[in-house]
Amino acid sequence: MAKNKRRRWNKEYFIALIEKLKSQYDYPILIIAGPDEIEVGKAIQARTKTLLLLNAPLANVAAIISRLHFFINTDSGLGHIASCFGIKGLTIFGPANELQTAPFSNNSNIIRYPVACAPCIDKKKKPNCTLDCLLKLTPDMVFKRVQELLD
Repeated sequence: MAKNKRRRWNKEYFIALIEKLKSQYDYPILIIAGPDEIEVGKAIQARTKTLLLLNAPLANVAAIISRLHFFINTDSGLGHIASCFGIKGLTIFGPANELQTAPFSNNSNIIRYPVACAPCIDKKKKPNCTLDCLLKLTPDMVFKRVQELLD
């Protein structure tokens, strides 16, 4: 998840993606939620029955990420941590500019839904923004990309 609410993917989309991943792969799934994401993390965990790490110290989070097989995140700093450890991952991008903020690693990948108004984060936010860049990026699209990267 992401601290900035405008960078967060829909909670229901995360739930749908986790259910698809659980049906296809035999990997344990861990949700990592920071201080601004506790309620969302708990809601996703309650619906998906996955592991949940809440508001842990960054050093502990980094140690856990270093042991992962694959890492999915929205545009946030944790993708950079996974990248530093060489963990294969997929970052879900919405309004931010991936050319400026995406993790830089051969194992790091991004997915975004192309919209004419992106990027538009912070001061460049477009009037009447509906966040189509995140809303039109469906769990099926993300799942398909994860399959391509894992298979």
